Amino acid sequence: MPMLMRTRRAVLPFTSWFGAAGPLFLVGLLGGLSCKTTIENLEHCYYKSGNDTCADRYDGELPYCATTCAGKGDNPGSPHDDGCVDWVPDEGCYSPCGGENDVADDAMCLGVADTGSTSMTDATTTTMTTTTIDPTSETGDTTPPACKSSDECTSPDAPICVDDECRPCGDAASPDAGCALRDPALPVCGDSGACVQCSEDSTAQCTGTTPVCDAAGTCIGCTRHDQCADACAIATGECFPDTCIRDVPNEHPTVQAALDGVDGEEFCVIRVRNDVTGSIVLDGATTRAIVYFGGGSVFSLVGSANTRTLRVLNDAVVYVDGVRFEGNDVGAIDVSLQGVLYLDRVEVVGNAGDGIRVLTGAYMQMRNSIVAGNGDGSADTPGVQVYNAAADILYSTIADNDGMDVDTLDCVGSDVTVRNSILMGAAAQSIGCDATITFSAVDENVAGTGNVDLGSLSLEWFTNAPDLNFHLSDMGVDAFADIARWIEGDPPGDIDDDDRVAVDGASEPAGADVPN
Repeated sequence: MPMLMRTRRAVLPFTSWFGAAGPLFLVGLLGGLSCKTTIENLEHCYYKSGNDTCADRYDGELPYCATTCAGKGDNPGSPHDDGCVDWVPDEGCYSPCGGENDVADDAMCLGVADTGSTSMTDATTTTMTTTTIDPTSETGDTTPPACKSSDECTSPDAPICVDDECRPCGDAASPDAGCALRDPALPVCGDSGACVQCSEDSTAQCTGTTPVCDAAGTCIGCTRHDQCADACAIATGECFPDTCIRDVPNEHPTVQAALDGVDGEEFCVIRVRNDVTGSIVLDGATTRAIVYFGGGSVFSLVGSANTRTLRVLNDAVVYVDGVRFEGNDVGAIDVSLQGVLYLDRVEVVGNAGDGIRVLTGAYMQMRNSIVAGNGDGSADTPGVQVYNAAADILYSTIADNDGMDVDTLDCVGSDVTVRNSILMGAAAQSIGCDATITFSAVDENVAGTGNVDLGSLSLEWFTNAPDLNFHLSDMGVDAFADIARWIEGDPPGDIDDDDRVAVDGASEPAGADVPN
């Protein structure tokens, strides 16, 4: 629809507006603002065509015209000091049409019917009273409901009043601005014609613990590292800030050296670009991410002799993505004493001791990971042991580990869930855990929905088990096919970022790997 045109009031001489006291009044009113509405800045969008001016100047990147609120409180200033911003200004400091217009003028300029004196409220409390016409009624009448203001448009798919009819927001002359004028909490016109919180190209509303815009146009918390620039604090849903980033080995020779230099920082990301050696200890209430930023799917981390490669202790919260823990003589990972560890796309392989142990009030979440080929059968060295702690295991392969009594999963006094995984030891009957196990491949009769007992492990199910490559071979794809069930919220990719089926309720192979 073409924009409704109207005659703009002429810019009057300065003293005609405010009288002789005009200069003093304006200086007091506008001093210090980064977005001035003053006669001295005739290029300000306020003196032009408001949103149209901003959209034309900056190719839609700064589409809104702010007056006195830019640079105040939580509002960032106008980057070019001409009032043009990329966020929707609040009522009272918004000039979508330019000039000193009332709400009716602004609504006309946006191609939206006058919202009258109705105040904008939070999207969860706004009450609409007008009944829309049901397009499926027996009369077959699909005429859009009549309206005088967008407040009368109750259908989410037709939220904007245009030419006295409730229509999809895309029918407004300025779709996003029309949504923002109707409800500041839903300032974006979505593809469906509904006003939404955000879109793929407009995520300014998504901050803090809800930094991600989902397919429905709602800001949600992150659940994966690839949703953030560097790493996701999965426990809270917020992305790690860019205030503390350390590179290994570019800036620091080892991960521990990088960690030692960030005392006092609440959040910090250690980005590793090459294989490195050395053990890591995180002790105390800090939040850290250790993520691989190199060219392959994982980097190799070989621990020091006679000590575990990674220890997470005493309320430390650690996120690990894309790391291969191998070659340790006593065991790879220990999380204990209320420590918290999140493992994604991790391999724990070829360690003489156990793979992972979770102890004494600690918590571990493991997804898309491989724990295999650990232990030598001469000691208590299962793939994963959980004692008086908790663990959630999803889409992981725990296979060919060799402990004295229990090979795969050993639990005592713990809360453990396992789903869509492979649990098969060097010898059958390898699970010593009262866990909730579902849709997994196992080597004994385990209670739980969707589990499949495959009996004894065959190393031919993997690409090259003697060389510690536990990705699936063609035989493995056949053996583990259709055991797992993907549900909404599961990772969309596997350990190598190959696509999973990503259809709610659809089946695919169990374990960390879905061959490309």
